Amino acid sequence: MRLILHAIILAAYCVLASAVALVAPAFVQALTPEIAPLAVAIVFLGCAVVHLFFAQANRNRRLTEELITVRRQAQEIAEDLLSTQTETLQLRQAIEQTGKAGEQRVSQVVYEVKVLQGLIEAFSRKQAENIAAG
Repeated sequence: MRLILHAIILAAYCVLASAVALVAPAFVQALTPEIAPLAVAIVFLGCAVVHLFFAQANRNRRLTEELITVRRQAQEIAEDLLSTQTETLQLRQAIEQTGKAGEQRVSQVVYEVKVLQGLIEAFSRKQAENIAAG
């Protein structure tokens, strides 16, 4: 609650306690004008304690709602983090597999180039022999 609302409620407690001091001696014979200030204090403190109880209950309810919200958000963040870690692991594995496949393809291409080089050399020798013989 806002401070102004608490001040208004406090003023209402003062008015209620004052009314008890003025009216109660007329209805309760044991409450003499000398004891009336004690009754005022008891009524005022009783109202203040009840008000404090309800204000704390309201505050605790708000804090509980905020805590639930924070916990839910933390859970969502944890789930997002786990999802991101899983995706990162999958990407890392895909990159490693691509790298291994690339290495194999490079080895295969190098092998094919060597075969072609050998064939070209053999063809060149045959061509040179045919030109020399012919």
